[in-house]
Order: sequence, then structure tokens, then C-alpha cells
Amino acid sequence: MGIYQRKFFAACFSLVLLVLGSSFAFSQVSVSIDIAPPPLPHYEQPACPDDGYLWSPGYWAYGDDGYFWVPGTWVQPPEVGLLWTPSYWGWNGDAYEFYPGYWGENVGFYGGIDYGYGYGGNGYNGGHWQGRHFSRDSAASRAGSANRVSFNGGAAGVTVFKRAAYPADLRAAGPCPGCLA
Repeated sequence: MGIYQRKFFAACFSLVLLVLGSSFAFSQVSVSIDIAPPPLPHYEQPACPDDGYLWSPGYWAYGDDGYFWVPGTWVQPPEVGLLWTPSYWGWNGDAYEFYPGYWGENVGFYGGIDYGYGYGGNGYNGGHWQGRHFSRDSAASRAGSANRVSFNGGAAGVTVFKRAAYPADLRAAGPCPGCLA
């Protein structure tokens, strides 16, 4: 085999690796369950540890032994100006599917779930960015939820549908803090 043939095969092999590698890089794990998650538990939100933290509400994750509660936590955003869109479970017509939370410039769709503590099912009213400073609305961010439904759709879930007005669900700024599902 000549030098040009070896270079050609090496270039083709590199291209195949690049294509395969990129498809693995963009893959994600999907969790679908045929049993609805339990109601949201009643819990007290801990005090905010310091200025610049945002609340990431708790959620139901699913493991080998079924659903388990992942408590909410105060987190620092990875960049100034980013907000947290919470994780949620939604009925997809065949099963309950987990949609992981993410950071973005706007709060996206999170199934209409009323997590409380600023996340009333649509957007976030627990505070806002003022330049490089996050100004918390302590009254809204400390109020729990009266609605305990923890999923969207299905037989007894919240019936809120994603509208075109919601920002694109881009997971550009990193994974959810502590996501386990």
C-alpha cells in the first residue's frame, strides 16, 4: 500500500471516529416510567446561605427501588444572568418521562408544576437579575406550594401545555445541580 493510500485510509478513519464521537457527545439518557411520581412532599425551605444564590426545587428521581425524593437546594448559577428551569415528569402518551432541569437566560417550561418557593408553574417570581446582582424576592421565594401534584399530564397530572412563548429548551449552560434521574 502506497503512502497516499495510507493517508487516505487514515483520513477516512479519522472522519468516521469524528462522526461517531460527536453522536455519542450529543446523546442523553431518557427515563420513562409507567407509574406516576408521588405527590410533592411538604418541606421547609432552608435559609439562603448567601447573596447570589437561586433556589433549585426538589424533585422525584427514579432508581432501582422506585421513586425517591431529591431535596431542593440553594445553588449559585454558573454565570451571571442565568436562571434555573426545574426538572419535571410529564406523560408522553405511553409513560411518565423525566425532563431534566437546566440553566438559561430565561426560565423555560417545567410542566406547569407548582413547586412553590418562586416556581408557581410558570416562570420564576422568586427574584431577578439587576446587572451582575441577583435580587431575591424573599416573600415569593419563601412561599411553599399548596398544590402537591408532581407531574404533567396522565390521569391526574397538571394539564398545562407548552406554549410557543416559552424559550427553547436549550441545556447550554450545564446540567442540573444534583440531577439523579
